[in-house]
Amino acid sequence: MCIPNLRVLLVVCVLFLAGMPGIVIGADNSHKPGLIIRDDNTKPASENCLGCHGINAFAMPSAKGAERDLQIHRKEYSSGVHTILKCVECHTNIDRIPHEPLKEIKVDCISCHKQKWGIALHAGITGNYKYLGTVVKQIDLYKKSIHAQPRKDDPARPNAYCSDCHSAHYISPINTKRGDPGRLKVPDLCGKCHAKERAAYATSVHGQEVLVKKNAKAAVCIDCHTTHSINKIKGDNVKLVIGKNCGNCHEDRMASYLETYH
Repeated sequence: MCIPNLRVLLVVCVLFLAGMPGIVIGADNSHKPGLIIRDDNTKPASENCLGCHGINAFAMPSAKGAERDLQIHRKEYSSGVHTILKCVECHTNIDRIPHEPLKEIKVDCISCHKQKWGIALHAGITGNYKYLGTVVKQIDLYKKSIHAQPRKDDPARPNAYCSDCHSAHYISPINTKRGDPGRLKVPDLCGKCHAKERAAYATSVHGQEVLVKKNAKAAVCIDCHTTHSINKIKGDNVKLVIGKNCGNCHEDRMASYLETYH
């Protein structure tokens, strides 16, 4: 995006927020100029954020100078499970609008989900959070997986974090079932990191069904490798899991296999 267009976007954002001055009271009772984004008497915080981030092709230069897409697509976002939250519930380092440029985006998915589940357990209202308990179980599996291990080139980061697979803003409901069109995106999602494996998958009978015939009932990566308890591809544990996962679809062949010496 060229600089003139960037300036236009900034002007539009400022005009959107004009007429809504206020102060932000920090944890230390300090007062800062800006829009009060955590005050329920103002417009909803997320709507204020979308005043800029909802603009078509909204982008800003990243710390490395490359253009970074910062647009949030309202339709996709509103269909996700996080639409009930305010932006600032995840982006806790934002305390005013317009906000300062962020050198690093820090969103702690794991602590947030576990904290909310802990509160629900303590209050005895887990029934109000139908899927949160499942999410916490998946977190525990993830923390033991190869994805949660430190990267070799950057030990401060895991091999894969929640937002690498679930995206940052467009999170589908947890009850997505086999046959759901969203499954067709899984090979390309995993392929962002596992390009060689994705290429090999594309030549397989499973890959042809999914990528060419758009058969959402055919096997995708997570059907064989699971979603969160991803282990190294060598060892007895993986062999046992593969047999079980293949048998989930190929029941007759699994029954025959179980009767063999192997």
